Amino acid sequence: MNRDAQLIECLESDRETLINFKNGTDDLENRLSSWKGRNCCQWQGISCKNRTKAVIAIDPYLTHIHNMMILLIGFHLVPKLQILYLAGNKNLTASGIPESIGKLCNMDLFRMSINNLTSTLPEFLEGIEHYFSQSPLPSLKYLDLSTNQLVGKLPEWLSKLENLVKLNLYNNSIHGPNPVPFGESTQNLTELVIEKID
Repeated sequence: MNRDAQLIECLESDRETLINFKNGTDDLENRLSSWKGRNCCQWQGISCKNRTKAVIAIDPYLTHIHNMMILLIGFHLVPKLQILYLAGNKNLTASGIPESIGKLCNMDLFRMSINNLTSTLPEFLEGIEHYFSQSPLPSLKYLDLSTNQLVGKLPEWLSKLENLVKLNLYNNSIHGPNPVPFGESTQNLTELVIEKID
């Protein structure tokens, strides 16, 4: 356990969101067994900011989670979240990515590869009107949704992620028009992995 985590106590609103996340899963390998008590900064896979006590990273190493239908719905209630890493769980089922992820203005890394996400990427994201630059997810650098079952066309907001460095959408069932243009708005993009669009 991180020694610093013992010295701080997480925000109650963040703890409640994480408990709702846990209650919405069938944790067959009991990997969330440490998610109990008042201080979520001490829970496995959770990191907090020392000064603000806010949860900034969720990386619980979940590999056999079933029925996670409320997977992302509540995570916009963890406003300081910077890292969301929920990859490598082929049993994970969720109907796409909710529009509410647009409210995570501090998100730096968003990885949900090798899961069983279905449906389309959201056409619009919530919360953009509150950003100074009017750019969605202004802190996002790494977005990896590869090896899922996402379908449909690429939404326009993908081409407006100003600080995006890596985008990986490989091994999905995306189809329709050619991908949206990646130009001046994504000038920091150094790696783009998208399978052929029909």
